[in-house]
Amino acid sequence: MSDSRPQSLFFITLPDLSKLCAIRIILRNDAEDTEIRTIQMKMCRQLLFLHKDILSSPVTGILNQIWVVMAISFYKAGKLNAYIKKCGAKMEAPQRVIPVILQNCLSYSLKMRLAPAWNQTGHLLVQGKEFLSQMGKQSAIVLDINVTETQVCLSLEACTIRLPPPELREFDIPESVIKNFEANKNAVIEKYSILSNWCYVLPSMKMGQIVSVHHTTPPDCPLHSYRDFQMHWDDLYGYKLPEDCGNIKTYCSVYFKMIGRRIFTYPLSCIRSQPIQFFPRVDLEGVLKSFLSDLKSKLPHICGYPIKMTNKPCYYTQELRKPSLQENKINTSNLTTKRSFRASLTQAPSVRPVTAPPLLPHLVEVDHKGALPTNQLKPHVLPAKFLQLQPSQSRQWQPPDEECAGRPTTNRWERSSSDARPQFTVYTCINSYTCIYTYIYVYTYISIYLHTCIYTYNYISIHTCVST
Repeated sequence: MSDSRPQSLFFITLPDLSKLCAIRIILRNDAEDTEIRTIQMKMCRQLLFLHKDILSSPVTGILNQIWVVMAISFYKAGKLNAYIKKCGAKMEAPQRVIPVILQNCLSYSLKMRLAPAWNQTGHLLVQGKEFLSQMGKQSAIVLDINVTETQVCLSLEACTIRLPPPELREFDIPESVIKNFEANKNAVIEKYSILSNWCYVLPSMKMGQIVSVHHTTPPDCPLHSYRDFQMHWDDLYGYKLPEDCGNIKTYCSVYFKMIGRRIFTYPLSCIRSQPIQFFPRVDLEGVLKSFLSDLKSKLPHICGYPIKMTNKPCYYTQELRKPSLQENKINTSNLTTKRSFRASLTQAPSVRPVTAPPLLPHLVEVDHKGALPTNQLKPHVLPAKFLQLQPSQSRQWQPPDEECAGRPTTNRWERSSSDARPQFTVYTCINSYTCIYTYIYVYTYISIYLHTCIYTYNYISIHTCVST
């Protein structure tokens, strides 16, 4: 991906996190890892569509656990108890919501609810529920979400891609083998006939090796018909596989070296012979408006509490801007509402601006209230301080009552205005360097002048002695 594509930043205000709670759901662990993973993802999607007022996400790195974020009033109503009991799962005690949990749940929930209008493909969200059968160019969005205690930052990047469905010829299968396979419903293309057997598997776009091609599913496959595959992909990812028009189906058995000996079966429409192709983005505004319209319709609130979202995008800039002080707070000077780029199919040669001398590390205060140096500035990565976990005993936390949840709480890590230290900016450092250079220049000039005077005095003294 190219760094020249602009990233649009939008901000969403969050409800008071003290009014929310996080629940960990533990699934039964009496099946294989792949089956547990399937159950985990299906349950996450079912929870999202059964209850609009919750957010859910698989626990990262653990196959049999799910995070669910909800309002405290929703938890006390016990609306999830019947469904969780029916699934044979267990629900742990509620915990306080921290930004990292909310970020995972919000990111997963938003992507699942946007499907099939926007389908997750690798790190992209590709537009259109029929994207699997599209041969030409398509619109896509790169979505990054960062969550703090008070707001959400959405980083959107529009792309034009091409991801056509494959044909068997693209895997260097001999023409005679393909003709025999198409004419015989019971024919199988074995691995030795597939000369280029590497493929990319949706939705992750991970690489695997095709070991065989069939018209019917293998006996050890848990899905036995094309209808089963359609339901499976819809339940897990929201994909809408092409309709069954009575044509002969093609399935590929794929082997992943990192997983082991188990073979996975995919419809031919769910694999690709080449990676995603990127093209210059022309209709930036159009695809952004379309995505934002779908996003606002799928995310009208968070856990039942209304939210506010900025209407105009911000764009990060590498220009140095003098920060203005208002109420003893320094405004962020690395964002602008004006775009400093133009869409162009040819890139003009860049001219490097004259840069200031490198800054000393101890002269720049890196804080969320100050300006970051441009060489450390990133458009959508927030400081790690925002995602640090507070040292609290989450297991022993009890959700407060609704009337108490709305009261402001005091954070002992939060800085008071009286403890604010002076903030150093880039201009302070540049002025310091200017003063140093001035002192050196004056010292050099005085030294030369004194040496000249001494030399002149000695010269006159010698000539006077000689003449006498």
